[in-house]
Amino acid sequence: MKVIGFANIFYTLWDVIKTDLYSTRITANGEQTFKSGELVMCNYIKNVSMDITKVLELYPGVTIDESLRGESRSFSYTNGSKWVEYGDDVFSKGFSRGFAIQECNDVRLLLWSLNNDNSSELRTRAIENQLLKNGYVKYFNDLIPKEDLKEAKSKRKRVRDNKKLYDKFEKEGTLEVNMERNLDYNGGIVIDGLDIFFKDIKRQSYKGFDYSLPAINGVGKRVKGKKLSLTVHTEGHPQCESSKCLVVTKFEII
Repeated sequence: MKVIGFANIFYTLWDVIKTDLYSTRITANGEQTFKSGELVMCNYIKNVSMDITKVLELYPGVTIDESLRGESRSFSYTNGSKWVEYGDDVFSKGFSRGFAIQECNDVRLLLWSLNNDNSSELRTRAIENQLLKNGYVKYFNDLIPKEDLKEAKSKRKRVRDNKKLYDKFEKEGTLEVNMERNLDYNGGIVIDGLDIFFKDIKRQSYKGFDYSLPAINGVGKRVKGKKLSLTVHTEGHPQCESSKCLVVTKFEII
């Protein structure tokens, strides 16, 4: 469409082309597409005249656009925008985006999405409900495999009972633990709710990950996945996560 504008001292001739922009909302019931804006291309043609009467004689009936003022080169702009929105009943991230949550029975995908695709409360709830239909149960604030429920209850009981151990080990005593992982860089570990701190440690680093090993006579011992007998006493320590921890004075691998 030809349009008259005004650049500097000349009235100018433009070719203005408008293209509709469409957005899409994806839901489990299909896609909904609707107009959401337009792209406006303003193509500069030439200066015409400083006399508006002459301009109208040369281009009778051509629209005069006051917004095309002060421009003498081509440009474009948008009104509104083009976008894609994902409904709460479909995945919005990852390779599965747009796929209906209620039709997904892939537990790995559901778990990944629960941690990475929780951009709305309704979507999170839909993912959780689908996990509950595929062998998971809700235990307090956690979703766990049904077969792990017995161990989760047992661990919760151990954590509850272990709170009494801080008082028990005001005087030195022994404690058996299963080492599920390495110590942190400062020699600490939390096992079933107990903060345990090893005084004698050997610090390690592997591919940028810092950790430590409990030491005997300065030699670090690999204990991950092993059962230990610890000689401990309760003590306040700045490196512990809680106000008290069990400090290990010696240990044995059972």
